[in-house]
Amino acid sequence: NEIGRAFFIGQRIMWQRHEAIVIAFTPDETYGGLWKAAYVEDFETFDLEPGELQAAIKKWDNKQKQLNKKRNSVRATPPPTSGSTRFAATANFNIDGIENGIILAVSPNRAAQGVMWPARVRHVVEGNLSVSGGVRRNSSKNQVQVVFLAPFWNGHSLPSKVSDATDPYSLGALFEFETVEVSEYNLQKYPFDTISMEKIKGSFMFLGLPKAVFARYLDSHRIAVALKTYAIKNISDDHASRSDDQVLASAALTESHALSVRTPIFPQVALTVPFDYILSKLPHPSELASASMTDNDDGDLE
Repeated sequence: NEIGRAFFIGQRIMWQRHEAIVIAFTPDETYGGLWKAAYVEDFETFDLEPGELQAAIKKWDNKQKQLNKKRNSVRATPPPTSGSTRFAATANFNIDGIENGIILAVSPNRAAQGVMWPARVRHVVEGNLSVSGGVRRNSSKNQVQVVFLAPFWNGHSLPSKVSDATDPYSLGALFEFETVEVSEYNLQKYPFDTISMEKIKGSFMFLGLPKAVFARYLDSHRIAVALKTYAIKNISDDHASRSDDQVLASAALTESHALSVRTPIFPQVALTVPFDYILSKLPHPSELASASMTDNDDGDLE
């Protein structure tokens, strides 16, 4: 029956070696019904027949069993008796596309509600901003300095008269500097190369944020794709050609995490362009069904 079929909505599955989630059920005269699922990584949707769904659920269950077994074996392994292991767990942590500088990250600010948000990883040569406005070195090798793009949570820190405005989520600055602990839970691959309203809306639905945040969320991705495109066209080649040994050696010398070395060094002129100016020069997705950033946006940054 329909109720029983709807039971699988929200079920985690594995399909074509990638994690996905069941999001809907559609009656079908030929197959009796199809389940619609979306990949967690890029939110692309696909359909599954009943037999395929059962196989995907079984693959997910098997993967969880393997992960639990691996976790239990790690816990049972006694720690080494000598040598520093404080940063060993995250020393080799890497993110696909870090050579372009743009990732998804979780802000330590409680107002951010623990959601993944577009951010730029700052290179170690940029230094860290201290409270007094000066520059200091990384305080920890398992942390990275990031710039959150068009964050929604910083508008609530403004004076009450201002924060009572119609759209308090868009009142704050279009950037926010933060220090983020390196882990797979805090830092992930940035999934977009172009701006697609359909995909942006799809990813926003999974965040559980108020609808009023969407305008800010869209702006954050517009800036992220523009910066990523600029890095691909102007910066990334030299970084991508370096070996892992070279990267780790540089990280050791600068007492920083490898991500802070792999990320591109943006020229100062690109970093000083106001984000609101960048947004004013970019085509708005409401005017273009799918606005590609690869043809025109890097020229705006230049």
